[in-house]
Amino acid sequence: TFDQFGIDSSTVSVLKYAPYYLCLTYICCRLTYLLISNIYHSFICCNNENSVKKPLKHIYHEPTFTSNKNQSIEYYYVHDLFQKLDYNKKSSLIQSLLNKIYQPKKYFHYSKQILNMYMIAFMLIYYLTFNMLENGFNLIEKIYNFTLLPLLIVYDELDLPEPKLINLKYEMIFTCLLTSIIYFGQLFFGMKHYQKHMLNAYKGIFIDIPARSAFKTARLMSKNIHYPGYCIAYLIFGYIIIGNLVFFILIALRILFKHVFLIEEIAKVLIPILVIYLMKFIIQWFLS
Repeated sequence: TFDQFGIDSSTVSVLKYAPYYLCLTYICCRLTYLLISNIYHSFICCNNENSVKKPLKHIYHEPTFTSNKNQSIEYYYVHDLFQKLDYNKKSSLIQSLLNKIYQPKKYFHYSKQILNMYMIAFMLIYYLTFNMLENGFNLIEKIYNFTLLPLLIVYDELDLPEPKLINLKYEMIFTCLLTSIIYFGQLFFGMKHYQKHMLNAYKGIFIDIPARSAFKTARLMSKNIHYPGYCIAYLIFGYIIIGNLVFFILIALRILFKHVFLIEEIAKVLIPILVIYLMKFIIQWFLS
């Protein structure tokens, strides 16, 4: 596909290994930031310990508080307690659209298992899409020949596209992009629903998910261990199935738009069936 569009092999390699570069860049930046922040905080703590004076023991003297006392967990928990909440804060259009997909909560954090699972899922979708665009045309050519062979035998006048790679590139690109967008959106909505269910579980509301007491400890551990494997396996199989369905639907639409008589033949079969079902629903609605 990339050769047909004149894309250089070096550009293809950069696109293929872009997630690796991004992950390595993030790890390097994050480790550097943590190192600098730890050195800075240790330096500040040493300065504060040296600058603290001994408190006077007289009963009328006010006690002195160190900065460590002010920066404790209890302080951060209650320091905004009596502040007025700003409900009129307006968010931008892009932020409101992103909040519909995923909205971060202040007191909620995903576990490492869930974060690793979703990161692997996003990278798998990316690599599946890239590999289908790069190496999937040989298999699709064989499937295309096998599927359209009965139509070529029945209808000799059909001007079907020749089973060459260059005739299928746009269908393949649109299929991969549409399937990846569908599954990226599904992963984002899955993260949002996971967040919603966990917040309800913290409140003691068990509507969409069962309570922890409903499972034995061994069964709960088994389900917890096997959940990422099942999730990723279903994701891969669903991606392949949806991609094949979208691809064959695009080929069928291309054939139908080129040959109107096929639409007429299909309409002669489908329209009477739809009319019968519609009359059935209308009669049931009147009699009920």
